[in-house]
Amino acid sequence: MLAPQTVFEHQPIPFAWTSRHLMALERMNRAYGAEVLRATTVRGALVLQAAEHVGVVRLGGQTIQILPKMYRGDSDKTPAQQATRNLLHMLAYANDLSIREHALAPLLKQNADWFEILTRLFATHLQAEWQRGAQRDYQRIEDELPLLKGKWRIGEQLRRPMQHHRFHVAYDEFTSDNALNRVFRFVVERLWK
Repeated sequence: MLAPQTVFEHQPIPFAWTSRHLMALERMNRAYGAEVLRATTVRGALVLQAAEHVGVVRLGGQTIQILPKMYRGDSDKTPAQQATRNLLHMLAYANDLSIREHALAPLLKQNADWFEILTRLFATHLQAEWQRGAQRDYQRIEDELPLLKGKWRIGEQLRRPMQHHRFHVAYDEFTSDNALNRVFRFVVERLWK
C-alpha cells in the first residue's frame, strides 16, 4: 500500500487520476452531498484539490488525508503534525471527541496519518469501555427445549402434538450479543485488516 498523501484544505496535490478515479470521486461527493475532492488541472498537470472538508479518503489504492489549513509555522513540528494537533483540539473543544492532553502527546509524537490517529483513539476508548464490561441487554428468544423455561407457548405446542417431549417456550435472555456489540466487532474487524 502506498504511503498516505497529505493535503490541506483548498490545496491541490499532483494525482494522475483516471476515469475510474473520476467515477469514484463522483460517487463519494454524491454520497456526502458536498464536494470533498475535485479533479482538475493546474498548468496542464493532473491534480486533486481538496474542498473545505477534513478527513481521510481512499481513492483506488491511494489514501489521502485532508487536514485543516490552520497551523503555526514557528514550531519544530511539521505542518501536518501541527494541523493534526489543531484538529484534535478543535474536536475536543466542540465535545465531539473526548480526548485529554496526556492522551494527545503520544499520538502526535508518531508520524501517523489522521486515520491511524482516529483508529488509535477508537481502540483506546473501546478498550476502556470494554474493561468496564460489555453492553448487555435482554433479548426475546423463542425456542423448543426439553425443559420449561420462561413462558410456555401452548398455542404453538398444540399445533405440533408430535413433539410432546419438547416445550415451545419464549424467554428473555440477558446477553452481550446485541446490535451495539456486533457493530463494535464489525468495526474492529474492518480496522484490523
